[in-house]
Amino acid sequence: MRSIAIPLLILSLSIASPISTRAHETGASLEGIEGEYLIDIGYSPEQLIEGESAVFDFSLQNEGVNAEFDSVWVRLSSGEKTVLATGIGKSEFGKTVLTYTFPDQGAYEMSVRFQEGDRVLAERVFPLSVGAGEGQAQPGVASVAGGALLGALCGGALMFFVVRKKK
Repeated sequence: MRSIAIPLLILSLSIASPISTRAHETGASLEGIEGEYLIDIGYSPEQLIEGESAVFDFSLQNEGVNAEFDSVWVRLSSGEKTVLATGIGKSEFGKTVLTYTFPDQGAYEMSVRFQEGDRVLAERVFPLSVGAGEGQAQPGVASVAGGALLGALCGGALMFFVVRKKK
């Protein structure tokens, strides 16, 4: 009985484990076909927020197979302003990633160019939308102080009437 329990446990755990069929482990994906290539950029979190780190991972595919490339050139811009321009060497192990914190909410463009040596394999521009951060929605000190004062006044009035009723 014991000899069969371990293989059954392993089988049960392997069936119960989630199986990912997506190219990215991250939350969302930008995809575009350029010539014979599929540009696939995964990113997380799904909703980009100003002041919070976002992780982008870059993949290039040709006929469903990962294509070889040496580097990815990335440019992030908001209107006419470039907020980031960098080259990323392809990772030997794991994903080719970029971590970035958007300084402001609004519309951005991400330009990507995959290269093999001096040869451009594929390039594309993707629109991005960055939402307001938590700091934007938080009340100011005056709002908190006003709320606390109002709460204290209401609590004081309630206490006055409760004590007065007991007498």
